[in-house]
Amino acid sequence: MTSHVGATGTGTTHPRTRTTTGGTGTSASPIATPLGSPVISNNNSQSPRQNHSLGNWLSSPKKIDRDGDNHWDPYPDSRTPRVQVPALWRLVRTRRRWVLVALVLTFILFRKNTTIPQLPLRSSNPSILLPQLPPGLQPMLRALGRSRPNPLDQYDKAVYDPKLNVPSWPTQVTANEKHTITFRCSHTDVTQLCPQSYRLLFQGPTMYSPTFAASRQIDSRTVEVEFTIRDPGHYTVHVWPEHDSCGQWSGSDNLWNKKLVGWEPYQLEVVGPSQRESHKQCAMGHVPPPTDGRWITKSFLDPGHATSDNSPHAWWLQPHFLPTSDQKWATRYSHFFTHTECKVPHHTVKEWIELVKPSNLVIFGDSVLRDFFCLILYPALDGPEGGACKFAKDLAYQTSDKMLDYQREDGGISKLRFRWLPKGEVETLEQQLSQLDEDPSHVLFGVALWLAKESVEIYEAKMTSALSTLTTLTPSSTRILVRGNAGSVQAIQCYDRIGGGRRQLEAMNSRLAEVVGSNPRLEYFDVYPVFNSHPASSSDGRHWGAVGKEGEVRPEVGAGEFAVMDQMFWKWMGY
Repeated sequence: MTSHVGATGTGTTHPRTRTTTGGTGTSASPIATPLGSPVISNNNSQSPRQNHSLGNWLSSPKKIDRDGDNHWDPYPDSRTPRVQVPALWRLVRTRRRWVLVALVLTFILFRKNTTIPQLPLRSSNPSILLPQLPPGLQPMLRALGRSRPNPLDQYDKAVYDPKLNVPSWPTQVTANEKHTITFRCSHTDVTQLCPQSYRLLFQGPTMYSPTFAASRQIDSRTVEVEFTIRDPGHYTVHVWPEHDSCGQWSGSDNLWNKKLVGWEPYQLEVVGPSQRESHKQCAMGHVPPPTDGRWITKSFLDPGHATSDNSPHAWWLQPHFLPTSDQKWATRYSHFFTHTECKVPHHTVKEWIELVKPSNLVIFGDSVLRDFFCLILYPALDGPEGGACKFAKDLAYQTSDKMLDYQREDGGISKLRFRWLPKGEVETLEQQLSQLDEDPSHVLFGVALWLAKESVEIYEAKMTSALSTLTTLTPSSTRILVRGNAGSVQAIQCYDRIGGGRRQLEAMNSRLAEVVGSNPRLEYFDVYPVFNSHPASSSDGRHWGAVGKEGEVRPEVGAGEFAVMDQMFWKWMGY
């Protein structure tokens, strides 16, 4: 079943009705103003002078009069000469937000037979705030004077764009069913400011974000996004626009790619039965497809796991909460990734090396896999400080070979090597393989971001050549995992210079899976759904090695790499 939420049509569709298609016909019904944003008309022919909504009044551009005062300009596109107004009226308009608050509170105070609700303006439950006000005013009043943290970076302030909105936000949906939400853009500059897609992040008992492919552009102002949430519960929903390009705003005060949709986070109740959750361990070497998994909170499945050894989930839940030298589930991360079909066990880096016993693990890739080597594997295996992984903003650090020899408890040596191969050049790969002191026992290969400006066809051809060279020059016993691209997060960092938007990267991953599937020596390692549903954990959004104390800047960074590390080593356990 698919439910459509929001106005999807243009032309004659009334802005305060929604069209629902399903069953045997089409019906139009009045809708309530959404909790998250004001109603914006769908009539694209409306002139600037006709659009006098409260949302436009609060966010319209200013003009500077000859006397130097900033004034609200209700008709920013008008060429009509301005008329001087009394100084008192100009003062009222320059303080319009506080005047609006005063007028609304005065109306409540003197309303007959009505008392002021004894509720805090900053209550954590948006549904009970100012209940006697019209729903359309509630999000605007809550937004006035309130600062929210950026859900992707706790040191950034969340900035909202009310001209990107949802005509009708649902208050409740059913789990495990497809639903569609419609977004509307009311910016005057459609070409620059109306996005081609949106990124939604649902945060509740579990965490989920639809892919780029789930977005469908209806017209220059309207985009539909399809989603399915599998687990019931209450969710807070953050939404960002995704533009085909964002570099034009770099260095400006208005980073439109980082602004969130509406006035505040949206709220959603998901109802229905919980899906069946297996607590059994996956067969050795078997990792379910990432689409079978999702990020869950620590207490979602078994709130008593930390103290109850009798829980059937205790064997795989408890390792995520035991403080160790190389992982931070117990002290920092809010979610961890797991599958429903079966459970991939979680271990520390040292435990995985002791279990898999790689003689020579070689990683070929760009800066994403360099971060994986230097910020997860290297320190966990007691790599010396000041060694090859000491961060520096120079070319030597970025491109130099990195290596570590680790002596296992059985006396054997596990060699770990990183080789810089950002574009998968065949000649460079041949040279790097020839310079290894011994044949690789395990290979992790991951190349994507540096080729994102190329066409998908060129990327496919380069990967075909590079992977053919890799299988030809390595022994048949070498276990090769080809890691798909983890994606990018435009709301954290604009990737225009390399062209790494989700539209392009999802298409590249699809072609890479086809190339890998045609070679029996290779196994495709799809990590995209893991990172896409937890964008704050992604090192692709901004390399945390470059920002110093990554835990203070982005507390969730690294969670994605720990999750895929478990899957990587578990796959190798099956050989």
